[in-house]
Amino acid sequence: MKNSTNYQHKTIHGIYFQARYAYVATAFGIVVVDMQAQEVKDTYRFETVYGVCSLNNQLYAATPQGLMAGALSDNLLDPQNWHVVDANPVDQVVNFGGQLYLLQQGVGIFRYTSAGRQSFLADKNLTDLTVTGTKMVALKSGSAVVWKSASQKETLSIQSTAIQGVASLEDTYWLAAAEKGLLGMQNNQLIVSDLVLVDQSPKRNLAYSMTFAQGRLYVVGGGRWTDRYRNPGTLMIYDGSSWLNFDESKVSARDYMQVAVDPTDPTHYFVSTYGEGVLEFQEDQFVKQYLTTGTTLQSAIPTSNNYIRVTGLVFDKEGNLWMNNSSVSQPIHCLQADGTWKAYDSSLGPTEMPDQMICTANGNIWMNIPYNTHTGLYVFNQESDTFLGSVASANGATINVNAYYCLAEDRNGDIWVGTNRGVIISPAGSARNVLTQPIYFRRPIRDDNTAY
Repeated sequence: MKNSTNYQHKTIHGIYFQARYAYVATAFGIVVVDMQAQEVKDTYRFETVYGVCSLNNQLYAATPQGLMAGALSDNLLDPQNWHVVDANPVDQVVNFGGQLYLLQQGVGIFRYTSAGRQSFLADKNLTDLTVTGTKMVALKSGSAVVWKSASQKETLSIQSTAIQGVASLEDTYWLAAAEKGLLGMQNNQLIVSDLVLVDQSPKRNLAYSMTFAQGRLYVVGGGRWTDRYRNPGTLMIYDGSSWLNFDESKVSARDYMQVAVDPTDPTHYFVSTYGEGVLEFQEDQFVKQYLTTGTTLQSAIPTSNNYIRVTGLVFDKEGNLWMNNSSVSQPIHCLQADGTWKAYDSSLGPTEMPDQMICTANGNIWMNIPYNTHTGLYVFNQESDTFLGSVASANGATINVNAYYCLAEDRNGDIWVGTNRGVIISPAGSARNVLTQPIYFRRPIRDDNTAY
């Protein structure tokens, strides 16, 4: 599945094991894997399948269109051999104790029989339903409901923790507890709370941008497109042996976007946010939040401190911190080395959405604008600026690019740009003259002497 080019979306929602086969619920249907032969046996095409199970020689699939069923003795590659047995949206289906149970998020759990669905547990906050060993488990934020039988249940509660999964061994439960790692419980009491330590791994699977400086990797997990993603403030730092995960409860901000490390002091760095301005850190401790008061930063909604949209930020050689500020009249701002702020007028309009920033060896600052009214590359210094709405090769041929995702300067001074057409490169001899004359781009050459 990883290497297949037949499917655009390859999300795996779950796996159901039956005899020698694994039935993989995916965004494009059900993939049947023969575990003995170690090969894909069949693929049953659906738009989306959230869960799979079997009962009485029937294979059941939970889909947005309802509960689908097909006889395992039939050719299930033929869509005509599948039929809808319950037309309500189904987010998960399990076989527990020889009966089918369905989860419909926002409603609750239903028992399904030949007579149709019957309410089993009304709870609009449930997020998942699974079977582990001889128990059925329903998950929601901060707790899990466990059934040993249809009439015997208990609730496992971990306050302020998102439970992602549960496995059981007799009366011991193991909980995948997000930032708190792996927890063990007996009699609804914690018995193990440090089996997986947070500093042994990043706290979340969120990575919007990465910065490597002074031997440390900084990962932030915000994001935005036409609107912010509203991801929790996520800053994760790897020093080569362990992870440091910032406690975002110390500051009111979400959607961390980029990190800039002070070139004169590697323990001093800043983090941009798409809504709550800029955060300053020293020795990995939060120091200050920069909003509109006392700075030149502007809010897209002047009465709110949740629309101070800063994405890219970068230090220059003189220790000035440059940043972009979206959806406002002055999109370029600088926290100067002497601690004062300065805003710059620009040819960029307030509707443009600048993204990452880099400062090149010759002092120019580049930004990519991935989308909106104009897409392209914006380059400036304190004297002039230019906007590249299109790019061409050395012979003048246009390279058809309509999305610019990221950019970086290599040790030779070449500018690398990630686009919807792959990577393009402006050689140093061309890129350094971007503010005074047209520049050109080329594609990287592979070992077989062909362009990517």
